[in-house]
Amino acid sequence: MKLQIKIIFLVLLFSFHGIAANKKSKEELRGEELEFGKIKQVLKNDFLKERADKKVKELNIIKKKRIVDNTRLFNYPREEDVWKILTEIWLVKNASKLKWDFEKPDYGLRASIERLFEQFGFLEQKFRLLLVNSPEVTHFCLPFSRDEVIFVLSVPFIRTLDLTKREIAILLLEDLIRKNQGYFQQYVISSDLRKLLGKNFKGKTVNTTEFDKSLKNMDFFVYSKGFNFQQQYKVTTSMSTILKSNLEYWNNYLTLLQKIDRLVKTNVLYKKYTSLFPSPELQMKWILPKKKVL
Repeated sequence: MKLQIKIIFLVLLFSFHGIAANKKSKEELRGEELEFGKIKQVLKNDFLKERADKKVKELNIIKKKRIVDNTRLFNYPREEDVWKILTEIWLVKNASKLKWDFEKPDYGLRASIERLFEQFGFLEQKFRLLLVNSPEVTHFCLPFSRDEVIFVLSVPFIRTLDLTKREIAILLLEDLIRKNQGYFQQYVISSDLRKLLGKNFKGKTVNTTEFDKSLKNMDFFVYSKGFNFQQQYKVTTSMSTILKSNLEYWNNYLTLLQKIDRLVKTNVLYKKYTSLFPSPELQMKWILPKKKVL
């Protein structure tokens, strides 16, 4: 503002000098030219100073942003971001057990899964399908990012059961509902790890102990602990409620449970299945209509 006022004043001064110039001698005019030269230099210096001040302000903003960005490099991941790290590490650590690195046939499953998810209202659900060549993990839904999951699905399991594409899609929908209930996430991430997530560790020793514990919790849950009866009841009845809007799909779910029930009762390879997903026989009782006593 001060610079603008100075410029207006100088313009008016030039105008007055221009009017009086005709009445003045050459010597006087030459002197005034020198004065005008000084005025021009003052203006030039003012413009340069304004530009310099602007540059300093810009540099200060950039410096502050760099300090903030540099500090963020030392943040622990937030809870919604930590699952991508944990899940990827867990899958790599368990590669030899899961046997996911093998030549996979194209079963055309993705289209069937997407179609079923859309039909029952899971329109925005992103997922990755990881086929494994091992019965160690028959099926499981692992959290990955805020809006994406990884389905682990055993090829020997679906072949032994001779599952249709629709039955596989229903099985994975059930896994998604389990994941959405948060049972797995609550068990894996301890309260101590939750206190660290999102915090800054600049100038401190990185705490890897709690992350290691979480990976061990994942191992124990997926291979040994599984879901309890109360949790399974909630998942099964939720599935029944969702699928009842289409009785054909509901009957497919019942058929799927019957197939799994027969498998776990006759094939020793899958004897621990019911300790992880209790229990197909009970699941059928939970959803079948109660018989009326006459």
